Amino acid sequence: MSQAFFARMAQGHHEARSAGTTPAELVLPEVIRVMREVGIDLSSSTPQKLPDELAAWADVVVTMGCGDACRYIPGKR
Repeated sequence: MSQAFFARMAQGHHEARSAGTTPAELVLPEVIRVMREVGIDLSSSTPQKLPDELAAWADVVVTMGCGDACRYIPGKR
């Protein structure tokens, strides 16, 4: 959801990727339904794990304060 809202607001000026430490296998049907209500289709989206390559790509990494489960990524703010 956050990636989709960011993409809408950034209007192509910036990119975002969403990933997690323990992602679900699929986007919940409730999330797909609610996002459709605001004009965003997540039906073909799949949750992904945060690989080193994706963290290296990012200028900024935002975590949810998940303690030991969230890796420290050197050089990222």
